[in-house]
Amino acid sequence: MLNKKIALAAALAAVSVSAMAQGSVQLYGRMNTTMEHQKLGGQTVTGMFNNASRIGFRGVEDLGQGLKAGFVMEGGFSSDTGAGANATGLSFNRESELFLESHLGKLRLGKFSYESSMQTADMVSMHNHDTGSSADALYSYDTLRAGNQIGYRTPVFANTWVEVAHGFHEKQAGAQNVWDVAVSHQAANYSIGAGFTDHGDNRQYALRATYMLDQLTLGAYVQRVEMNKRTATAEKWNNYRVAAAYALGASELHANVGYADRDDSKSALQWTL
Repeated sequence: MLNKKIALAAALAAVSVSAMAQGSVQLYGRMNTTMEHQKLGGQTVTGMFNNASRIGFRGVEDLGQGLKAGFVMEGGFSSDTGAGANATGLSFNRESELFLESHLGKLRLGKFSYESSMQTADMVSMHNHDTGSSADALYSYDTLRAGNQIGYRTPVFANTWVEVAHGFHEKQAGAQNVWDVAVSHQAANYSIGAGFTDHGDNRQYALRATYMLDQLTLGAYVQRVEMNKRTATAEKWNNYRVAAAYALGASELHANVGYADRDDSKSALQWTL
């Protein structure tokens, strides 16, 4: 009987080792630091600036039968000072996601970037990962990662997928649930994306197109924004942006211009070269 128990324990250990061997964990991240001379209105400053530096861990395990489980943990930090992105130091406040994926699609749980933004503005903001002083200052979202989210992404069909996500407020004072929908279509030399977000009194719709020709990439989006729509301070406006990028080996040239079509006192123009 003892020999049977030992044999069974050894078999279970072998199964455990075999399962672990099918998994993998990747360490990733980026450090982006700039020296800049900035003039904002009447204020001038020269200094060193962090541009959304981050570190993360990504893991996936094959559970068999085409089913995979994985996670993403990502935290931001200041590359110019070494400090964490918040008062408590480094935390996984950017991404904290657990997912299951198969031929039926992908189920996401935790905190992750809403795809409505990733498939529209982020695809057009091609320079410097849309960070720093040259980032898109016009695209409007009142939440990018609400947390307490559940999302489902369909399988790719005809080069197209759809993702729907819901963020729970969990009875937090003043918080509201979030609905987010994104659509992505990818072809050989062009792609199209659309996004919709509803967060209480705030709502946004966006449509994006990108065209690739050898080293040249062209992109544009239009966004409709409705803020405080059920209150006396309700506002509605449109944002537009066009961009171009040309790759020269390891270097890139970028040009883009954006316009916020608001009333005379709040309309804005932003261009970057």
